[in-house]
Amino acid sequence: DFDGTINQFTYNKYNYKSIRIDGKLSKELFDGRVAVKDTNLTFDLFGKVDLRDGKNQVDLLGKLARANLKNLNFTKEDIRISTILDVQLKGSKLEDLVGRANFLNFYLTLDKKNLVLDSLQVISQLNEGNRRLAVLSDLVNLNFAGQFNPSQALKDLKVLVEEYKIYFTGDEATRQAYYAKKPAIIPQIYKIDYQFYLKNIDPILAFVYPEGHISKKTLIEGNFG
Repeated sequence: DFDGTINQFTYNKYNYKSIRIDGKLSKELFDGRVAVKDTNLTFDLFGKVDLRDGKNQVDLLGKLARANLKNLNFTKEDIRISTILDVQLKGSKLEDLVGRANFLNFYLTLDKKNLVLDSLQVISQLNEGNRRLAVLSDLVNLNFAGQFNPSQALKDLKVLVEEYKIYFTGDEATRQAYYAKKPAIIPQIYKIDYQFYLKNIDPILAFVYPEGHISKKTLIEGNFG
């Protein structure tokens, strides 16, 4: 067992200060409470992280009062987050990650632009090669189902979002110029059925395309792969 305070700890070229740990602590197991009161990171978490024998289980509950990701050397952009979190996940990498993560009173600041969500839930399920990934919130519900590699699918999703943005906000000349420059890509063998329910996406659009607008309660369905 460990019960005490770590005055400072360096990770990712940042020197964390005032770390309080109370619980079982070993190389592959933590079970207890950890609290950090640093200038750029303040949180108080209870739970268990078990990496023994390939379990790779995370079960955490607590409050993230402040995280400045730029100052912590995780992002180049000025991103700040605060939330109450409840996380149960299993897996060592994105491809085999399953479980859920719930976030309440989620605040995101990006270069002085603010986004507030009462609730945000991320669900990942995997059954005999069939995957379901869902992101549910006050503003949008995103659902994906099928046989796919999440890492590759995320790359392709970025392309899909860009093409939808051009479709909704661009003119014919812009669309033709985009597809003329789009490189030929060897298709991946997978299929994803997707459904986007855009309850009110404008607050999210304000982060990436302030001039854009999509009507409330827009439903987008289809598949790609």
